[in-house]
Amino acid sequence: MGYGCQKDFHIEDYVESFRHTSPVKRTWKRRSPEGLQHVEPDPLTKEQQDELLNVGALGLAGESGEVIDLIKKHLFHGKPLDRDKAIEELGDVFWYVQCLAEALDVSIGEVAQKNAAKLRRRYPKGFQHGGGIR
Repeated sequence: MGYGCQKDFHIEDYVESFRHTSPVKRTWKRRSPEGLQHVEPDPLTKEQQDELLNVGALGLAGESGEVIDLIKKHLFHGKPLDRDKAIEELGDVFWYVQCLAEALDVSIGEVAQKNAAKLRRRYPKGFQHGGGIR
């Protein structure tokens, strides 16, 4: 797959890991609309959604700050960039993004897909400094 990722690792595996460690435990049921098998969560209560929003937003801010601090120390203090630590912190950022996606009842795949579409609209000729459509 590239960049050191396991070939057999899929985003669904990550989402399953997130759900195992999520602060909100949801009930997942097998449903079969039109004969298709899939797993669907019970709806979040307002309290569950608020918990996920709170944990997700505050955690994202904190972990993003840790990534920023690593980069700041590398760029401005001459420290070597600790790649493994940066990857670890990016994983924490990703967990909190998944937390927010769960709160919004959207898959991380849909978030990525919508972002890719937005970037194609904003940068139809690819990224150029000062060249985005606003």
